[in-house]
Amino acid sequence: MCNIIFTPFKINHLTINNRIIRAATYEGCADANQVPLLSMIGFYEELAKNEVGLIITGFNATSQAGRAIQPRQASIQTTEQVKMWKKVTDRVHLYESKIFMQISHAGRQTLKKVTNRRIVAPSRIASPLFRQTPTILNKTEIKNIITEYATAALNAKMAGFDGVQIHSAHGYLIHQFLSPHTNQRTDQYGGSYGNRLRFLKEILVEIKKQCGLTFPTIIKLSLGDDFGYTVNDTREYLCLLNECSEVDAIELSYGTMDRPFNIIRGNAPLDLYYRFSPFFKAYPGFLKQLIFLLVSKKLKRNLMPFNLNYNWESAKEIQTHSTKPLFLTGGIRKVADIRSILEKGFTAVTLSRPFIREPELMLKFRYHLADESQCINCNLCTIHCDSPKQTHCYLLS
Repeated sequence: MCNIIFTPFKINHLTINNRIIRAATYEGCADANQVPLLSMIGFYEELAKNEVGLIITGFNATSQAGRAIQPRQASIQTTEQVKMWKKVTDRVHLYESKIFMQISHAGRQTLKKVTNRRIVAPSRIASPLFRQTPTILNKTEIKNIITEYATAALNAKMAGFDGVQIHSAHGYLIHQFLSPHTNQRTDQYGGSYGNRLRFLKEILVEIKKQCGLTFPTIIKLSLGDDFGYTVNDTREYLCLLNECSEVDAIELSYGTMDRPFNIIRGNAPLDLYYRFSPFFKAYPGFLKQLIFLLVSKKLKRNLMPFNLNYNWESAKEIQTHSTKPLFLTGGIRKVADIRSILEKGFTAVTLSRPFIREPELMLKFRYHLADESQCINCNLCTIHCDSPKQTHCYLLS
């Protein structure tokens, strides 16, 4: 199948064999100490042996304070974590796939009962979902977190990763600095676009200093969210990032975890959300159910519909403003659509749920065994991220 989908491309000096990337996806394959389990090896080997050219892991926390609420999230802070991740990358590299680690800090999008640390953010604005009023980061703390990102990236390099993705989307800490809604600072990290971008740029500079200029570093940005950050903001950041040599490629997504179903769209299985979500566990039975009814009513009111390629319209508005390789994610399911997106100037597309349903999807596309994913966007896999189970397709289990 000789077309643009299976044409190699480069990120920095690294060659990727095809243009469908596995987007960062929570695995549920780590223990209570955030050390990858042996099941993580098989999780990623399955994708590699099925010719996924580039795999991006789920979000790895830069520190205990920055971890998310999922019970089996992995991390990249300790020697033991690095050692187990090395077993994963060694197995992936038996094939022709490359693997990047996604690293991030949750900022205000976590819970103190999970991290046992202060909740921090650029400004004292509580998340409407996590409902924890954060402590404002001072400049010394900002510098320390920048160092943590660089250390995490260096640990990832030591663990054999081919590159890293810095999660700057979905409402996590970097997104909180980028958004005018969550960043109301008046110092050099707030106000203008250049100031709000400063935190991310300093992270990128420090990563390249620690890992070397040829170590591939990509970022993930939201095209907008539901709280005042818009595609126009992303356009401004793309223009500024053109001058940032430390960025090797940019993935475009949407949204924040304050409205998580608008990141992924599709079905919203709220009965399971009620069962697994840590937001309701602290309440007694009758109050728990009442709060869930109020929350679910609000969630339903704000749900965005699923459409194929749902980020495409926003992305094509601003793609010409970037000189960097751009990747697009969001409801991409059909070979014809992938080819069209690539032919219109995007370097690659990224898929998540389709690879959960069909790890062999690349081979199906290559050998004309399918022209679209079987994923029906039921989101059972997504809602179970709050459970202790490994991520998989629940329609096939």
